[in-house]
Amino acid sequence: MTEAQLIEGLKNGDEACFKYLYKYYIPDVKRYILKNSGDEDNAKDMFQEAVIALLGNLRSGKYAHQNNLKGYFLRIVRNKWLDRIDRGEADDTPLINEPVGEDKPFEFPGLTLGKYLKQALQKLGDPCKSLIIATVVLKKRMERAALDFGYADAHSARQQKLRCLKKLRELIDPQLLMGLI
Repeated sequence: MTEAQLIEGLKNGDEACFKYLYKYYIPDVKRYILKNSGDEDNAKDMFQEAVIALLGNLRSGKYAHQNNLKGYFLRIVRNKWLDRIDRGEADDTPLINEPVGEDKPFEFPGLTLGKYLKQALQKLGDPCKSLIIATVVLKKRMERAALDFGYADAHSARQQKLRCLKKLRELIDPQLLMGLI
């Protein structure tokens, strides 16, 4: 199926085109979401949300990249996932595998390492929070972060990231952190 046929079929609600989209696009969506702190259910949700957004963009004429529908679709997924993370709706997924039982020297009922770090990031504020999530959690390259966040170059973005990480370290209580690990 050509890209033009796929686009026309999606606009017209052709079931074969939706099956094609699922068969050839979902593996990349799953790979991205799983790599970026999500799970399989998150990947399926993001796929569905991206399909809805793609259909809207196709029908409204917003899509003009006639040679790379898959890349466009994956950018929609990425942007929606980053929005979900920024809104704090992705915290169902653990950031790390936490030890349980006697391995923990102290107990902090209801507090997990993921929640603690998320609270610290919230206190940090949006510019630093977004930069840390993009460069540390999502492993975005500094050149890309500089473009996305409006820094002059990768060096400026790296310097700001270091300042943000320093502020984050100041917000974290080392003893409490050790009790959560």
